[in-house]
Amino acid sequence: MDENPLMLKIMRHSYCLKTLIYRLILFVCVFLLVFYFQNDKIALSQTTGFDTNQIKDLERIENYLNAFKSLDSRFIQSSKQGIAYGRLIILRPNSLRIEYDLPVPVLMIAKGGTLMYYDKSLQQTSYLPVDQTPAAFFLKDKIDIFTDFNITSIERGPKSIRITIVQRDNSFTGRVTLAFEDAPLRLAKWQIKDPQGNIADVMLQEPRFNIKVDERLFSLLDPTSDMPDEKRE
Repeated sequence: MDENPLMLKIMRHSYCLKTLIYRLILFVCVFLLVFYFQNDKIALSQTTGFDTNQIKDLERIENYLNAFKSLDSRFIQSSKQGIAYGRLIILRPNSLRIEYDLPVPVLMIAKGGTLMYYDKSLQQTSYLPVDQTPAAFFLKDKIDIFTDFNITSIERGPKSIRITIVQRDNSFTGRVTLAFEDAPLRLAKWQIKDPQGNIADVMLQEPRFNIKVDERLFSLLDPTSDMPDEKRE
């Protein structure tokens, strides 16, 4: 039995109308999404004082820092006390180990909210909250540059980016400057200025990112607890 030509025409018209409405709704949704993120960047730019290119760089850095889960690297540290060498191991989000080469007799281990400072020459161990140290930056579960820190400067070179940040909650009142190589983005070094104005520069040597790390390296057990009493005296 032949279908009514009028009904077929009405059905085709109805289908075309529904398709047009669907496409219109999709276009509006995409437009609003783009408009929202564009305005969000504009608002962020107005709030921070940085231009949109700098905002993009900061977002790239934030994504990079949240993407890396582990780091094992030799390092060189320079300060007014001289040059020191050592090994740095980070297992995000809550573990860090810094062990200096002799003659600097220092081992620091952070896990959770606690940092252990062990002086091998004095055989003395002390503990302090991580959030009172620069280590807190690397041990955050999620780094939110725009929320957790005041960004005091951002500098771009031909193949480098430097940002200087200060924690907003004032738990560590010093200043941290992070230096990245670009294309591809990679953390290369940082500078720490403590509340007393002392400055230490740390440069990574042959860093390895996102590798398997032995969690036993981050034990907070007092190293002197297994020593005979005569060795601790």
